Amino acid sequence: MDLHTFKIYVSETEYFPVNLEYTTPQYTETGKFVDAIPLDYHKNSYFRSLAACYVSTFKSGISEDHLNNSISHSQLVTSTVKFHVHYQMEKFMKNPKLLDHYLTEDDLVTIRKHTPVRETWERRTLSSHANVGTWYCGLPVDVRRKIRRQHYVRTPYGGTYIEYEYLTGRFPKDVANDYKIFIPKTSRNKVSIRMGYDYFENNDLEEKVTSLEKAQQGNTAEIVKNVNGIIELNELGRNPPVQYDLTQLPGYPPGFFGTGTISTANQKKTKFIIFKVGGFEINFESQSSPYGFYEGNSGNIVLFSMTSRSVIVRTSFSFTYARGRISIFSLEFKNISSTGNVSNRNEATVLKCLLITT
Repeated sequence: MDLHTFKIYVSETEYFPVNLEYTTPQYTETGKFVDAIPLDYHKNSYFRSLAACYVSTFKSGISEDHLNNSISHSQLVTSTVKFHVHYQMEKFMKNPKLLDHYLTEDDLVTIRKHTPVRETWERRTLSSHANVGTWYCGLPVDVRRKIRRQHYVRTPYGGTYIEYEYLTGRFPKDVANDYKIFIPKTSRNKVSIRMGYDYFENNDLEEKVTSLEKAQQGNTAEIVKNVNGIIELNELGRNPPVQYDLTQLPGYPPGFFGTGTISTANQKKTKFIIFKVGGFEINFESQSSPYGFYEGNSGNIVLFSMTSRSVIVRTSFSFTYARGRISIFSLEFKNISSTGNVSNRNEATVLKCLLITT
């Protein structure tokens, strides 16, 4: 079961897929026995993932029945519960101190007891004139716990030896997915979500399903009308920005620049325009806020950058988008010294125009 990739329903039949980012647990301990390592979920993200899932599902009454839509029979409610589990787990993974409010000593014992492990065993032999029972009972208890399949072997030449397997290590079974062991298979139709909001607490799930669906009906129609836009925004930023060079506009004085005609394909895909400033001794490019990409949009922009000599570079200009071109007016680059003196910037400075597409 994937708690981070699922479908968000805007009605009982219409949805868009999401692939939510999440913190992948890591196990970096050098000890060979995971059950002998302190269950410190503050420092160890593997133990934190176990605790986060335990609280977000088991202690909240959420089971696979809720996540598989076999109780509510409502895709809207199921996707809401899935998002809740993802949100709570990610919140705990990023801030483990929040788990302190929900975990008791008994909970930690339960997590330790049910932590999935894989064991490694090594086949060994031992020459002995004693029988297996005498030899085995003569070992310390902690050693006996690490021995299995011991038996007495006679050689064809009249010799004897004891053959057994010795436990050499216990490790997490699957670091990235072990936490799912704490999702209950089924539940008693009750849910109590106690992590910041008591959504289903002390009420039948059926009653809350009805309440949720009634509230959802009020805005579902509006969401459905814009579902294509929602899907596009979900893709926004995954493609690298498209840069268009700015050149001096012929017949205009210095400070007037423009792009060539933006391609039809980019005009259809572009949602926002951003500007960046870089150049000689500028440590990091400064970037403007995004501006909507639509006919007739315009704005006045001032950007500040810092050089390696602690000189502030002020860039100011106006822009407009019309007829498939972006035009820049009154572009000025100024240096502002540490004493506040303002002067024209003569060093090489570049203004970039980039399109954010879907």
